[in-house]
Amino acid sequence: MRTYKIALIFGFLATFCAVFMLFRGVFASLIDAFFGEIVLFPLSQCLAAAVLGFGLAWTTVVIRSVTLKLIIAIVALLEIAVLGWLIDWPPFTALTAGVLGLTFGLAYSLSPAGRARRRVADTLEGRVSRDTNSRAVTEGDRFPFQGEECIATVVVCQVLNLQALAENIRPQDLATLSNQFTQTATEALREAGGVVTHCSVEEVCAVFGALPGDIDPAAQACRAALALQQRLATMGADCRTAVETGPLIAGTLGGEFGVTGEALDAARRLCRANLKYGTRLLAGCGAYIAARGAAEARPVDLLRGEWVTEDIYELLANAGGLSPEEVQHRDAFWVGVVLSRAGQRDTAIRAFQALLPGKESDEEEDPLVRWHLEQLGVRS
Repeated sequence: MRTYKIALIFGFLATFCAVFMLFRGVFASLIDAFFGEIVLFPLSQCLAAAVLGFGLAWTTVVIRSVTLKLIIAIVALLEIAVLGWLIDWPPFTALTAGVLGLTFGLAYSLSPAGRARRRVADTLEGRVSRDTNSRAVTEGDRFPFQGEECIATVVVCQVLNLQALAENIRPQDLATLSNQFTQTATEALREAGGVVTHCSVEEVCAVFGALPGDIDPAAQACRAALALQQRLATMGADCRTAVETGPLIAGTLGGEFGVTGEALDAARRLCRANLKYGTRLLAGCGAYIAARGAAEARPVDLLRGEWVTEDIYELLANAGGLSPEEVQHRDAFWVGVVLSRAGQRDTAIRAFQALLPGKESDEEEDPLVRWHLEQLGVRS
């Protein structure tokens, strides 16, 4: 059950019980002894009971630290007691509602559901955004602690020239660059809704769709990868990214949340394959199909396995994010690929050569166009 629903139920129960006790005259003798008059059903006591009952139920359920829960509760109860003494107002209904809200919240925190909630929060700490953490915590009883098979999308980002950089720049500059890479990549992927499962000086991995409640993870992952690659373009390091969707096992592996499986292995291979094609961001067939309509892309190559042949794609921009000139270039590139695969070599060569910049042009050559020409036997 979602956390806010639990807190609302506990707050309602605490308030109802306290007001019912007031109505039944349970506090009549205390009010008469301390305040000299009996007030059976004053509005102010009911309102104060609702505020304290709901407030302490909410904070006790939501806050993870037991010590902090108790500190907040004690301070709130003392404030109500002192306020009642100062303004000659009976605080017993409000205090009862507060104590009941605290009790219900503590009982839930010690229950299996409450312990699962804290375990989820501890497991994901630092790996997800605040919103993702909150959603995962509310679904704590569905969290894959023991490991579960799922279809999810992995984003892998790697620095592919770190060793070369280490030979040419100062150690301090290398450390600064590595820290900048890991911080930029983890923050971007976390804020996009992913769970960072691996972070090192050379690689950051995140998974989308492995947590309960994740919506359209492949599209999320492709948009996150495009935004990340754009942010890394000015870093001064050779950062490449890949996205793939497929079967994974997600759960607490080695005491930390992580994933393993075919999609992760494929994303890592694709990340390094960027060097072969001259691309920056590749997507596997699974990710392209799952996120179709979320990103602009073009075909790169056919990967032939033992049992299946799959296309891989270069992600270019979010859906609708290409200029008219870029759309024209992308569509002409598609035509060249189709002609090449149909065996029309000469026509395909002419189609690709038409995409090369002229001798007088200052435009950079498209490395993927050059790669396809080389596959057709045309050398630069």
